Amino acid sequence: MEAKKFMSPKVLIEEAKILSRKGEKERAIGVLQKGIAQYFPQMEIWKTKPPPGSLDARILCSKALLLLAKLCEDEKLLNMEDYIAKYKEASDVYKESEKNYFTLGSYHDRLWSSTERRENQLLVYMFAVN
Repeated sequence: MEAKKFMSPKVLIEEAKILSRKGEKERAIGVLQKGIAQYFPQMEIWKTKPPPGSLDARILCSKALLLLAKLCEDEKLLNMEDYIAKYKEASDVYKESEKNYFTLGSYHDRLWSSTERRENQLLVYMFAVN
């Protein structure tokens, strides 16, 4: 926490991870939201055409966005479309990251699995009632 004095995006991400591990996920989400706005105001530009020399900052921004999406999903704070948008935002900022696309794909898989499970449960219920 002493490292916060140095105002670094790396510290922001680590602070959020520490808070999350301590069970303070909502506080970690707040830290990330505030930090992303503070450290990465050029995020929207990076989504369309990132300028040369912005790679390190884009990687950090993408990590922060990905962590934010995961924490929001863990806390069930948003709806399905918002989760997809958050995961996609991380991918848009740093398009070269396979991890971002893998995480987005994993979320889609979890959605399909839960939908199939619900449909199977509904079919079992329908047959049990009849």
